Amino acid sequence: MSKQSEQTTGMPKPGGKKPGAAAQNDKRQPRLLGEYKSRHEREAAIQRYINIGLIVVGAIAALLVAVALISEQIIRPNQAVASVNGETITVAQFERRVRLERVLNNQRLTTGYLRILSFTGDPQQAQQQLLQTPPWSDYYNEMTVPDQLGNRVLNDMIDDTLVRQQAAERGITVTQEQIDEQARQFFGFDPNAILFTATPSTTPTSSPTPLITATASPIPSATPLPTATGTPDPSVTPTVTAQPSATPTATLEPTLELATRQAEYSTNRQDFDNFVSSNARLSPDDLQSLFRTLALRQALQDQITAEQSRTAPFANVRHILAATEEEAQDVLSALQAGESFRDLAAAVSQDTSNANNGGELGWAPLSNYVAPFAEAARNAEVNAFVGPVETEFGWHIIQVRAREDRALSDEEFEQAKAQEFSTWLDDLRTTSDANIQRFDIWVDNVPSDPPLQLLTDQ
Repeated sequence: MSKQSEQTTGMPKPGGKKPGAAAQNDKRQPRLLGEYKSRHEREAAIQRYINIGLIVVGAIAALLVAVALISEQIIRPNQAVASVNGETITVAQFERRVRLERVLNNQRLTTGYLRILSFTGDPQQAQQQLLQTPPWSDYYNEMTVPDQLGNRVLNDMIDDTLVRQQAAERGITVTQEQIDEQARQFFGFDPNAILFTATPSTTPTSSPTPLITATASPIPSATPLPTATGTPDPSVTPTVTAQPSATPTATLEPTLELATRQAEYSTNRQDFDNFVSSNARLSPDDLQSLFRTLALRQALQDQITAEQSRTAPFANVRHILAATEEEAQDVLSALQAGESFRDLAAAVSQDTSNANNGGELGWAPLSNYVAPFAEAARNAEVNAFVGPVETEFGWHIIQVRAREDRALSDEEFEQAKAQEFSTWLDDLRTTSDANIQRFDIWVDNVPSDPPLQLLTDQ
């Protein structure tokens, strides 16, 4: 019996695959794995990725803006520019004070310009003299060199903080009437004054004199600058137009006169509040805070200087101001060789206010002079030539022609008290009990607005 032959039919073997099945499966597989998408599906996916990217970018941008706003509106304004015995002076407080000072400097420059113009009659000459005459030249420099103004303002604010702290320690408080009085002085309003016809003062000179003058700033403080500052000048008015004055007549009722001046004061104050608000972005509360600090300062000064003597050493002094120590030494040698003091003053002295008058300063309280000059004049032998003595103005050769104690006038007495208080405040700043820190961040936060301008159109 022969072997059974293999199956040769066309039927597939058991378990075998149909022809072409593998190829068909191979074609379906990419579709099942999602590796193939239609054009519409691909575009939809791309658009989805773009939308997600835009959302992410927008979220990052919004986050950056939020961080910048938080930094600018919250973090930076509350950073410290100084610390005084643990009390912080913030960037925001510093910026407000600088903007106020810029407004006041513009007012001071305008007042000075109009004053000089009244003598010269020449606008160009008045402007040139303004830029050469202290204290207006100092105000101009502060407006054009922001760091100079910022440094002065920061020192003022440190002193103001010390004043408030000392007043609190000593139980000194001020009434609303005392605050209002500082406001009246600021605007030059004296309800008890009798009106008179104003007469022009002498023409301001462009050269330095080693005198301590009352500062025109309504924010008095003892700064570490070489010149000691005095009390606020009540003649500084924040309006460009001079206040009208008239001689009272027999028909003018005093109550009517006072009412008129009171109305003018109220108008001036309101106008100034509006001007500061629009130009320095400050509120009336900022000015009220300033007046309160001034009142506290006056009350503290009155306590510190309660024992101030009504007499003080006066001296009749003349001097020659040289630009360098070597030049001053040459002047001293020439004087010792017998040359004329008057001639040398006319030829050499940088103080043109008295160079042509033999360098004569006349009789004055020694407290009127800057400290190095006053100390030299206090200790100098009468008629001896002393120097060179260095001050911020230059190098001086001094001759004291006479010296004696004299009674102080009311104005001299107030100036002497201001000088004593300034010295006391300087000592307080340097005492070991005072913890004062200044932070360099103030340099980057000195406002440059409002801009420098003469407010002659007001």
